[in-house]
Amino acid sequence: MCLEMKLAGPADLPEVLSILNEGSAWMLASKEIKGHWPETWPEDYIESRIRAGEVYLAYQDGEPVGTLTLLWNDEETWPLQPDNAGYVYHLGVRRSQAGRGIGRQMLAWAAVKVASEGKHYLRLDCVAANPVLRNYYSNAGFTPKGTTILTDEKAGRTIELALFEKELA
Repeated sequence: MCLEMKLAGPADLPEVLSILNEGSAWMLASKEIKGHWPETWPEDYIESRIRAGEVYLAYQDGEPVGTLTLLWNDEETWPLQPDNAGYVYHLGVRRSQAGRGIGRQMLAWAAVKVASEGKHYLRLDCVAANPVLRNYYSNAGFTPKGTTILTDEKAGRTIELALFEKELA
């Protein structure tokens, strides 16, 4: 099963939103997975990420099955870091495709992409109180790198994030 990763364009916005909103609904319904994803993803936010060239879609047999956002810096979550990493956000897989290794394939693709840009690390985070995702990232070869607290002023709350890093060859 080979995935094809493509940079998302403006016409892909409905597909990206569909995958992310499907993931949000699943997280909200789950008793084990607690996330900090919104109930419904803001269209303008995802559209701005697409226009910035940061969003990718994963295709299998011509059908979109997943999405991720790849950033080249993240001062808010990873402050005071050298410019030697790529950062994965908004990793989502269609629920109909769950359990087929698509998320790991997308992470492997991101590692190759980041390494090809001369970077030495792939970084990501998840809610610290989410043992399911923390285990998933550890099992995917990411090393825990502590936690950080982010303040969401709009929502009037703080959230503790677990930080993960994978050293690239």
